[in-house]
Amino acid sequence: MAVYLSRGVGEFQRQDRTIEEENEVKISKVLIVMAALQVMTAVGMAATPVTGNVIGKVVSGDAFRLNGDTVISNGTLLDGAVIETARTASSVQLSSGTRLSLSPASRAKVYGDRMILEKGETRIEYVVGFHLEALGLVVRPGAASGSGRIGLEGTTRLRVATATGSFRVWNARGVLVANVAAGSALAFEPQPTAAATKITGTLTEQRGHYMLTDRVTRVTVEVTGQRLATYVGQAVAVTGALNVAAKSVANAPQVIAATQVQSIDNGASATVFGGVAAVESRAQPQDLPPGPPPGRPKGPPPGRPKGPPETPPGLSR
Repeated sequence: MAVYLSRGVGEFQRQDRTIEEENEVKISKVLIVMAALQVMTAVGMAATPVTGNVIGKVVSGDAFRLNGDTVISNGTLLDGAVIETARTASSVQLSSGTRLSLSPASRAKVYGDRMILEKGETRIEYVVGFHLEALGLVVRPGAASGSGRIGLEGTTRLRVATATGSFRVWNARGVLVANVAAGSALAFEPQPTAAATKITGTLTEQRGHYMLTDRVTRVTVEVTGQRLATYVGQAVAVTGALNVAAKSVANAPQVIAATQVQSIDNGASATVFGGVAAVESRAQPQDLPPGPPPGRPKGPPPGRPKGPPETPPGLSR
């Protein structure tokens, strides 16, 4: 009886080991199937066509973030895509022909017709019907497409450096506040709405109207006020208020009602115009264009039409 029981226990033990081994095999098979499904799902997702309004592509030599996801090498841009760079710059090529790059440690939201710069800087190579927004300011190329660097300095200042062509800067109300010519750079800082307008330049007279082109921003305005004839031909500093509602009969883009006019030396000083302070910024070696990559010609792509005529923009939502 004891021998029979001992033998039965051994058989049960062997049977238990066999069941355990079979369960292990089944579990391994399930894990393999699950892993295979994950791979197939990933491949299927990669092969799935991108849906939405495709506006271009972004390419980088390192990892970057696109809409919050880490991406290696390149990605497809949809309207409103958020690009965030890390250690290297990312090149953006839009379907319109616009070419630009986002510098390291930068973040921007890109649409088909504009970029909203949130951090860091961007280098403009060529733009077609495209503008940049930052700190409530709008930067557009002049009559021809310009190239240069546009970057945030801290959280309150925007620097615009033009390499070729020109850039125009507008405030949120659509008032032209600066023309940035080739080879120059200006730094802009939005001011409180009540900030007085302060400009400097040589006062001239045209058919009974008084004109001044600001030395810093290169914006021409009509000046109204008392005893202005006394200062014609002199370098002056004008303090006053920007009269947005007034229309210049001398075809100047803006009219300033002067409250104070003073003769000054020929040196330029800081300007406050349209609620935006502007100062000249020292040129940097990085402001010069690095030149196109091998095989890429300078200027617009062959046969590419010029962008639409410039109109004073409002800040996009």
